Amino acid sequence: MMKKLALGLLLTSIAGSAYAADLPAPPSAPYTKAPAIVSPVTNWSGFYIGAMGGYGKENSSDPLALKGGFGGGTVGYNWQFGQFVAGIEGDGAFADVNNSVTIGGVTVGAKLDALATVRG
Repeated sequence: MMKKLALGLLLTSIAGSAYAADLPAPPSAPYTKAPAIVSPVTNWSGFYIGAMGGYGKENSSDPLALKGGFGGGTVGYNWQFGQFVAGIEGDGAFADVNNSVTIGGVTVGAKLDALATVRG
């Protein structure tokens, strides 16, 4: 029963003519060639804004290896000159990347509260 159903579905899917976009033109219609495909022009000039975040962990056996998360944003502006693009971008994030260890009654710690970059 299952084999007959599968064969019936297969034959139904390939049976008949499929013209789709290539429908035959009526005999009285003149033939016209399709227009040439034109690649869209991309312009990278303008302002942009985004968000970012993540988690960092030192791959170390050091007891003071830092770990924690951060999150913030990115802003920038680009200028396009023909095929070249120049721009400036900056980002900043608040962070909670830290660790501390107590050795012999003395606590030593390290912490990263924020980070930022600017680039052209």
